[in-house]
Amino acid sequence: MRYHLITKFLAVLLCSCLLLTCVAGIAGIVLLENMGLYSRTLEELQYESSENSLYTLATRLAQRYAAENLGDCPPGLLAQYYADGDTSLFLDTGLWFYTIADRRGTVLFSTYAGQTGVTAHRITVAPYYPSVIYHYTSSVLPEGLVPGELPPTTQTTQPTEDAPEEETDPEKEPEEEFLYTEGFGFYDTENQIQHNYQLGFRKSDEYTVTLYLLPGAYLDTDTAQWQTLGLLMHHRYSLFYLVGFALLAFAALAVFLCCIAGREPSGKIAPKGLSLAPLDLYAGIAVLWGIFAGGLIRYTQSWLMDASISSTPVIAAVALSFLMCLVTVAFLYAAAAQSKMERSFWWKNCILVRLAAALGKLCRLGFRGCLSLMEMLPVVWRWLILVLGVLLYFAAAFLLHSPLMAVIGAILTAALVGYMAWCYGRLYKAAHRMSQGNLSAQLSREAMVGSFRSFAGNLNSLADTAAQEASRRMQSERMRAELITNVSHDIRTPLTSIINYVDLLQSADSREQAQSHLEVLGRQSQRLKKLIDDLMELSKASTGNIPVEIGEAGAVEAVTQALGEFSDQLEQAQLTPVFNPPAEEVYILCDGRLTWRVLSNLLNNAVKYAMPGTRLYIDLDQQGAFVSVSLKNISRQQLTVSAEELLERFVRGDTSRNTEGSGLGLNIAKSLMELQHGQFHLELDGDQFKITLLFPTP
Repeated sequence: MRYHLITKFLAVLLCSCLLLTCVAGIAGIVLLENMGLYSRTLEELQYESSENSLYTLATRLAQRYAAENLGDCPPGLLAQYYADGDTSLFLDTGLWFYTIADRRGTVLFSTYAGQTGVTAHRITVAPYYPSVIYHYTSSVLPEGLVPGELPPTTQTTQPTEDAPEEETDPEKEPEEEFLYTEGFGFYDTENQIQHNYQLGFRKSDEYTVTLYLLPGAYLDTDTAQWQTLGLLMHHRYSLFYLVGFALLAFAALAVFLCCIAGREPSGKIAPKGLSLAPLDLYAGIAVLWGIFAGGLIRYTQSWLMDASISSTPVIAAVALSFLMCLVTVAFLYAAAAQSKMERSFWWKNCILVRLAAALGKLCRLGFRGCLSLMEMLPVVWRWLILVLGVLLYFAAAFLLHSPLMAVIGAILTAALVGYMAWCYGRLYKAAHRMSQGNLSAQLSREAMVGSFRSFAGNLNSLADTAAQEASRRMQSERMRAELITNVSHDIRTPLTSIINYVDLLQSADSREQAQSHLEVLGRQSQRLKKLIDDLMELSKASTGNIPVEIGEAGAVEAVTQALGEFSDQLEQAQLTPVFNPPAEEVYILCDGRLTWRVLSNLLNNAVKYAMPGTRLYIDLDQQGAFVSVSLKNISRQQLTVSAEELLERFVRGDTSRNTEGSGLGLNIAKSLMELQHGQFHLELDGDQFKITLLFPTP
């Protein structure tokens, strides 16, 4: 039940609510601490707020009076610059009357006429007032402004080069320096003229502003803001207990979620759905929600201090905060689920890792593409492009007047030259070793690129080719020596026998003895003739002097005919042929005469060297564009040579060379198969001897 989807959903939802409670409680504690409500009462905060509002109001009224009486700004400019100083803006806050007096107490301006039921608040301020530094006009309407509209109350405007300068009076005493300056412009819709002013601000003498307020002005405690603060103030110490309980419950529930994360109702670990979403996606969403919700929390704090701000974003802040908590819990749940899977799954599943891998792959492909493009060019053009790139880089650094680019380019060029020198040195040493006959040492190409890598590969290939050629020459010399030895042995044996029996025939005592000697002489002469015929046939087959007539023939028929011709010899050698033909006849392209010679050589080889009392397997089947004919038998003697050596001339499985044969049969069969565009393969597996013939199909 605890691994059920509904259980997981409810646990995530409850955990998000607990986290939201923690966040809300901590936010309330921080808010109360920032407002100082743990060290003072709410009434003191209200009084401080009203004092700040009254001071701001008094300063603005004093500034307007100083600007109208001490400065030299035209009325139209003042009407716009101090538009928010109109007393009508303060009627809703409880302000009805005010007076302005100088430091001696002389009333300079008053709207008070002795009314009753009001409370006087006296505030002393020293306002700033503006003076015109210069002024010019233009008939150009500011961009985005429609005729009849007023521009913003504050707009920084710089004078143009054609603006006329005001004349100065040399006898006029220099005025005190301005504390700061500000540009301002407004559009005269009646005359369609743009006025641009540069204002300088000075500080005036102190004024005493007396504000006459209705009872309860600026102390409105019935707003939603103050009621919310009052509620938080009433439970300010209970928030600590709430946060502590919520944290403990959240921790316990988070441990429970981590235990059930990624498990199916059966208990098997198999995360699905949102638990397999990339963790950085969850983290990014949580951070964005956190930033947005943090801004709305600050907006909430401003809402608590200003009743004119709408409460709608406050409700949105609560909803977004809950979403942030929900995404955070989902992130923890997904992290726990993915951590139970195979190693490194969680970070390989991240979007940033995938993007980085894709970007790295794209960069590698681009780099390899550039290298491939460079390799397609001749070597001279490669170096010319490289030198041109270096020159263009230094030219750009010179045109941009960038010493940093020049220094970086110099360092990279020095590194490139050093790398090229290192590669050239390695190639030179390798070539020198090869010239001295050391062909076994290979040059590593791991740290080389481009032409150097190709050059190193060519040197290694050259060394391998030279080593193989040297090995072939040594093998050829060995084969030549063995050939001479084997030919001498095979020819001298019947020739010696013929000479000896001729002597015996001349001194024969009886006709029967002479007849016996003649039979031996005939047999040895036939053996010598067979050896010479094999040599002639091998010479013709090797040089291609045998006429070949390729035609279509039945493979099953050819093998069956050859087995029929050798049936008596196979029976005398105690070999049982086992032929496995296909269900239907298959046809091959071959020369019938040469194919018969190949099969006869192979069957004759089996008769001479196969173990008596065994089977000779002949398999025939279709292999793509070829027909395969394979012969398998067990050797009479142990095979101590390799398949390649058996295919050499005058090499026999009988190393003692006591049996009859020249050792040319397999070599002749291979040459004849190649003349028919076929293939000849020999395989040895212990004492098992297998030959495979591949004939092309029509």
